[in-house]
Amino acid sequence: MAKTARENSEVKILKKIGVWSVSRVMAIIGAIYGLVLGLIFALAARSPDAVALNPYLGTLGYWAIIAMPIIYAIAYFVGGAIGIWLYNIVAGWAGGVELHFSK
Repeated sequence: MAKTARENSEVKILKKIGVWSVSRVMAIIGAIYGLVLGLIFALAARSPDAVALNPYLGTLGYWAIIAMPIIYAIAYFVGGAIGIWLYNIVAGWAGGVELHFSK
């Protein structure tokens, strides 16, 4: 009889995650997300309607390309650190997450 995928896997329990390693990855994801949003904001700020409303909005759009990745990277770093710190606390009480690895 063939083994099921569950029987053919090795079970490990994830009890703790490195806060620094996850926070670094989250900061990079946040910076990429912020860059995309900054580019969209810069393009929107250059539209004729926006420039007619406020001539300085076009310059502000260019600053968004610089500022938004920095702001989002910091926010994602802090959010990731808090989230993983809470996971580590709760995993200590609850026993962690069960992960299945194929053999």
